[in-house]
Amino acid sequence: MTYVDSGSVTPKKSHIILLPIEYGYTPKFLTIEEKTFLLSELSNPKFKTLVSAVHDEPGIQSDALTDLTGVTNIAQYRVRLNKQLQKFGLELKPFKALGISRSADFFHWYFVEYTPLPNQTIQQLKFDGEAANDDTLQ
Repeated sequence: MTYVDSGSVTPKKSHIILLPIEYGYTPKFLTIEEKTFLLSELSNPKFKTLVSAVHDEPGIQSDALTDLTGVTNIAQYRVRLNKQLQKFGLELKPFKALGISRSADFFHWYFVEYTPLPNQTIQQLKFDGEAANDDTLQ
């Protein structure tokens, strides 16, 4: 059966919402070559399906990602996968869709650029032998 457009149906908006930008992250859309390289570097088949699913459909929702990959605890797999992806400057992150109540479609998944936390030197405290306050002496 062919679909006749009568104009009465509102066209569906694109499902790609750039949530990473709204949260201050830089989204990373992988090329086919980058995806192929990542898949060759990953050994876990579940990791490969997660990478493929998010590459093929950026902004995929949690329930759809679970259906495609068979991974029921995506958050646990994300932590383990990110340890491997960080070597390549990537992270897999979930983003909460703004203004939507919490449900199975609560999170949208994207690749973002990995930015490590800067190393901060810890200043060593020096003890001069005197109490800061006489009340603290016992």
